[in-house]
Amino acid sequence: MNIKPLSIDYIGIIGPVILTCTSIFLLVDKPLFLWIYIGGNFINTVINFILKILFKDPRPSENSELVQLILNNGRTVDINKYGMPSGHSQSVAFSTIFIYLVLKNMYIVYFYLIISMITMFQRYKTKKHTIFQIVIGFIVGLIIGYLFFIIAKNMLKGKICSKKDDNCFL
Repeated sequence: MNIKPLSIDYIGIIGPVILTCTSIFLLVDKPLFLWIYIGGNFINTVINFILKILFKDPRPSENSELVQLILNNGRTVDINKYGMPSGHSQSVAFSTIFIYLVLKNMYIVYFYLIISMITMFQRYKTKKHTIFQIVIGFIVGLIIGYLFFIIAKNMLKGKICSKKDDNCFL
């Protein structure tokens, strides 16, 4: 039994969980960013489900003709049969960009990128997604992560207004 590939596959499967838990740990002392991250992560997952339902693109391991036949006959297909966009890829991209923008620590970003690459490779290797589904998932995750960072920054900044006159004669 070859232990090395098994452990890489396992890291790929739980990559989003690794990065989510690490992100929560790193953001504990930044409560606003922490709550925005948690909410954004949830919304990122919901958006992934919505996109899968909209695209209805089968996974490479699924028989696309059978999936299309089921759809044409008005029967529902399990959401797990759809692969566009890759949820794992979208999730790791969301975490990576959000943590990069908040912390700007390249050592942490390298760790996130390594876990992200392992996750995306595992999804392709096990025929859970095509390269296109993985790339689209990564791009969607980057966009959503960036948008939630902007939301957090704007909440931190607050409303900017000019200082009221203090009637000083100097």
